[in-house]
Amino acid sequence: MPNYFVTKFDKGDEIHEVHTSRCIFLPLAPALSISLGTFDCCADAIERAKIHYANATGCFVCSQDGHLRKASSQQKYGEQGR
Repeated sequence: MPNYFVTKFDKGDEIHEVHTSRCIFLPLAPALSISLGTFDCCADAIERAKIHYANATGCFVCSQDGHLRKASSQQKYGEQGR
């Protein structure tokens, strides 16, 4: 099971990204992220991250299933993401 982290900073859009411990976009400095623990799927890690930041979303690279843009298109168009 992957270990997940959420960034303490946003990119000016108030969205905090959830990353796996092996993601190239996870900040190297431990002070810049919060450890969420290990989870079977990114959706569970994102739910945990929302305890800290309501606008948490999955990283496009390592947590695509929970990425905001993908999740938004699934809600808008159904699970097929047409």
